[in-house]
Amino acid sequence: MIEYKKLNIKISAFVMIFILTLPLSGLGQNKKKTAKTESERPQYRNLFKEAGYSQDEIDKKLAKAYFDIFEGPNKVYFEEGDSLGYVSDVKNKDARTEGMSYGMMVAVQLNKKEVFDRLWRWSVKYMQASRWT
Repeated sequence: MIEYKKLNIKISAFVMIFILTLPLSGLGQNKKKTAKTESERPQYRNLFKEAGYSQDEIDKKLAKAYFDIFEGPNKVYFEEGDSLGYVSDVKNKDARTEGMSYGMMVAVQLNKKEVFDRLWRWSVKYMQASRWT
C-alpha cells in the first residue's frame, strides 16, 4: 500500500511538471513566422501565478518536483553508463515509451540538455524499431 502511495506522489509530481511546461512546447513549432519582440510572442496563462503564488514560489515548486523525479531518493530517472539514461516504470520494473517521452519533454522544457540526450540515446538504442526486421 505504501509503495502505491509513493508511486501516486511521483506520478502526480511528474504530471504537474508536464502540465506546467506543455504550453512552452508550441513555441518552436512555427518555423515560418518567428516573433521578433517580446510583445509579439504568445503569452500563456500561468495558473500558479493566477492562484496567487509568486514567481519565486513557482520556481521552487518546479525545482522540487524535478528533483523528486530525476534526482531524489525516490527518483524514477536512472543513468546507465556514461551516456544513457531512462525513466523507469516502477510497477513493471522496465522502461515504457510514455515515461521516456515525458522525461524528454520535461528535460526540454527545463533546459536539461544532458538528461534529454541520455534519454534520447537510450530510446534509440533500446526502443527504436528497426524497419529491416
